[in-house]
Order: sequence, then structure tokens, then C-alpha cells
Amino acid sequence: MITNKKLIKSTLVVGLAVLTSRIIGFLRVIIFARFFGTNMYAQAFVVAFKLPNMLRDMIGEGATNAAIIPVLSEYKHKSSEKEYWEAANVILNLVSMVALVLAVIGVIFAPVIMRIVAPGFYADHEKFAVAVSLARWVFPYIFFLGIIAYCTGVLNSMHYFLTPAFASSVLNVTMIFSLLVLCPFMGIKGLVVGVLAGGVLQVAMQVPDMLRRGFKFEMRFQLFHPVALRVIKLMVPRLFGSAIYQMGILVDTVIASLTWIVGEGGVNALDYATRIVHLPLALFGISLATAALPKMSAEIAASDSERFKSTISFSLKSIFAITVPAAFGIMALSRPLVKILFERGEFDSYSTVITSSALFFY
Repeated sequence: MITNKKLIKSTLVVGLAVLTSRIIGFLRVIIFARFFGTNMYAQAFVVAFKLPNMLRDMIGEGATNAAIIPVLSEYKHKSSEKEYWEAANVILNLVSMVALVLAVIGVIFAPVIMRIVAPGFYADHEKFAVAVSLARWVFPYIFFLGIIAYCTGVLNSMHYFLTPAFASSVLNVTMIFSLLVLCPFMGIKGLVVGVLAGGVLQVAMQVPDMLRRGFKFEMRFQLFHPVALRVIKLMVPRLFGSAIYQMGILVDTVIASLTWIVGEGGVNALDYATRIVHLPLALFGISLATAALPKMSAEIAASDSERFKSTISFSLKSIFAITVPAAFGIMALSRPLVKILFERGEFDSYSTVITSSALFFY
């Protein structure tokens, strides 16, 4: 049984990886702000990239946390290695199919989706056309997100966190490379190349760890297999909960796209503010949750309710001790934080004002 000491150790591993990724991610956002600020291309890319990220939260990370890790943790605890990998292959084929279908739907219906997500863009035909074009290029990334989420779920169910946690850094590195090397020649589409390359590399980074632990791919697409049915059953409540949260983000984006209400750059102001406010949340809250979930899944599988309650209590107390002070600190320092981090190049004083305002309320 994993102790709280081991949980803290796993949290520190994930936290270090998240910190590394967030620092590189912040560097990426700073460079993006330097080159694009809150202009038309910045707004179009943020909205186009937001769509796969919303689906990642619902289908990718949502499936990992709500279904893949609990199901595989139980198989790891109660079944043989052969049965474990049979279940893992069923889940892989299910996740791959869902991700591929979503990617194809996104590419085909990009204009319709963009009119729903950013109706304010439609008044500016050039901005709308750029947003639709970028969305069609970005949507294939959803397929890679599905595979990345699956690999993360398998490795985390084995209580291995290092490579999955550092994988997100690869995306940030490829996007920084694209900003510095490709965008001067290709414009904003160079950044899309970085996104797709990052998806390929994130998958490639986790495959060796999967193979070392016994993974062998088998075509096991069985929608009515007990494992597939359990994953789908566990996903349904998560999808409802996540859909409510994502609806809030969608409404934010819809309103922010209406420049006649909020002015230019609203979409980017929300995005930059989100990057800052998510740093303490991801660094500690998500790190602890990532490390705690396999532990709680194993405790439930063993019907050890006392240890399960203890883990939840310990995790919540730890999270509140960090995130509550962080929230007040960010509110008090919203303007100087934005100014120091972003105000240069295309990101002017107007961009600082609208971003810091969003940050305060976030």
C-alpha cells in the first residue's frame, strides 16, 4: 500500500515536471505575446487551439482520470498481467477511435464550429477565414491527445509518473522552436506545425516506457467488452461535469470575440490571464491529484475505506494550504505580474490593462 510519504514523493516528481513544463510554457507564451500580442492572428490561433484543449480536458485527461486509471489500477491489483494488457489494448482501440472521429468531425465542420465558438469573428471575414484555416490544421492534434492520455493512464496506473509528466514540456519546446524559426517565414501557420510535431513527439516519448513494461499492441476493438463498457460508464458523469465547466469557458470565448462589447483582444486577454492563474493550480493541485488518484483507486479496489478517507483528507488540506494564499497573492499583484511577464513588442499597455483585469477576477 502506498503511504502518504510516497504520495508526497510522487507529487514532488510530478510537481517538478509540471513546474518545468509551466516555465517553458510561460516562455512560449511570452514569445508568442512578443510576436503577436493581441492582434488578429493571435486571436485566431488562441480560439483554434482552444477547441482541441477543451476536448482534451473532456475526452483526454477526463478519460484518463475518470476511467482509464481507476479501471487499470483495479486490473493491476486484482488480475494477471495478461488480463491487464488485454484490458489496456481494448481501451487503446476505444480511445483511438473516439479521438480519430472527433478530429475528422472538427476538420469537416470547422466553419460551423467557429461560428458557434467565436461568433464575433464572423463580422471580420479575414479573421474568420484565418481562424477556420488554423482550426482545420489543429484538429488532427486531437488524435495525438487521445493516445497521449492513454499512455499517461497506463503508466500512472503502474505508479510511474516521470515521463508522462515531462511529456507536455515537449509540446512547449516544439512551439517555441516554431515561433523562433518557422513563424518568421510561415507566419502563424508555423506555430500549427509546432503543435502537430509536439503531438507526435509526446507519443514517441512515452512508447519506450510502455514497451519496457510489457505493452504489445493488439487490435481489440470490442465496444461491448466489459472493460470498454466500464470506461464508458465511468466517463458519462465526468463528461457532464466537465461539459458544465467547458460551457463556462465557451461562453467566455463567445463574449470575448464580440469586439463591439469588450473591445479588441478580449480572447487573448482571457488566455494570457488563464496561463498565470493556472500555474499554482497545476504546480501543486494537479500534481497532487495526479499522484493521489492511483493510490485512491488501489484503496477502493482493496475496499480500504479508512485509508481512502485519509488520502482525501490529506490531499485537500495540502491543496488548500497552497492555493488559498496563491489566489490572494495573484489578485494583489495582477497588474505588475502581467506587465513584467508580457509587456513588450506587440503586447502593449492596452494589452496589459485588459489581461490584468481578467487575471484579477480569475
